[in-house]
Amino acid sequence: MAHQLRAQSIVGFAPLVTELGGDARQLLRNAGLDPAELEQPDIYILHRAFIQLLEDAADGLRCPDFGLRLLDRQDLSVLGPIALAAQHAADLREAIDCLARYIHVQGSAWRLYLLPQADPGQVMIAVDLRLRRPIARRQQMELAVGLAHKAIELLTGGRCMPLTTCLPHSRIAPLRSYRERLRGKLLFEQPGAGIRISREDLGLPVNDGHAELADAALSYLQSQYGRGEERLAVRVRALIRPLLAAGRCGVEHIAASLAMHPRTLHRRLTREGARFEEIKDDVRREMAQSLIAQAGLSMTQIASALGYAEQSALSRSCVRWFGHSPRCLRQSTGAGQHSRPRFAVDRNRRMER
Repeated sequence: MAHQLRAQSIVGFAPLVTELGGDARQLLRNAGLDPAELEQPDIYILHRAFIQLLEDAADGLRCPDFGLRLLDRQDLSVLGPIALAAQHAADLREAIDCLARYIHVQGSAWRLYLLPQADPGQVMIAVDLRLRRPIARRQQMELAVGLAHKAIELLTGGRCMPLTTCLPHSRIAPLRSYRERLRGKLLFEQPGAGIRISREDLGLPVNDGHAELADAALSYLQSQYGRGEERLAVRVRALIRPLLAAGRCGVEHIAASLAMHPRTLHRRLTREGARFEEIKDDVRREMAQSLIAQAGLSMTQIASALGYAEQSALSRSCVRWFGHSPRCLRQSTGAGQHSRPRFAVDRNRRMER
């Protein structure tokens, strides 16, 4: 089934396009979206259509920081009832846990993880987009990571200071655009997207936290969507991703991170109908399609990020997963290519240096 996304995610798109001299309705129609339907924020649209919409707008309007500019017109309210529950959590850890459990309500392809780091004093709030077929998603990822920044600032009243912001692609916009909106050190061409913060900051109280309102919001979410994603397989998936490139992604490493014996891990996964090697392979596949779409990464770098000692292993896996070599997949995404604008814009607008 194709992944769906709440139409609320498109808030601010039309006025931004108009401000930049474009035709928002035409862009929406080109992406297969009905402008009239989008006036209902709780309907769902195809996530791939939204991703393509952002890329087309950035390309056609010659605005490489389109996703970041759209961020200026959005806040945590785009998440609907999930935001309400998070805003009334007791502390930042509880708020992140709530967002992680129910982010799939906003979009079925979205995942949010709290991951341990090599530095025990840090954790990463990792943002992941699980699409089965490769597609350029740079604007979407920058918008999503930017919203994570806004969420942290809003929830803690600015007391949580991000240490590092990681993006999976090469820089596509002026540094000034990033620095105006994303705090901490900027790292591009990373294995995944997310924000590193101090582990101590997880205990920061949430501004306006109200236990009764949080309970009411969570009760509503549970009644509508269940208890959220809490399965062991989900936790294993979250741990595998950052450990692949480090070469510490065997079942014994993951089991140790979860404070359990490898046999216990296998047994519990089996009860959920999952197998460790299948989860690991699935994570590699998802990472491969994301990294291959990034023109700035060589195939050797991608193979290393996936924990492969040889580039040939990446090639064999891509043929098994997608039926094509990595280079053919990259060509199919149009990575590194710039299509011509689909409509007239102000040709004097140029990218800042």
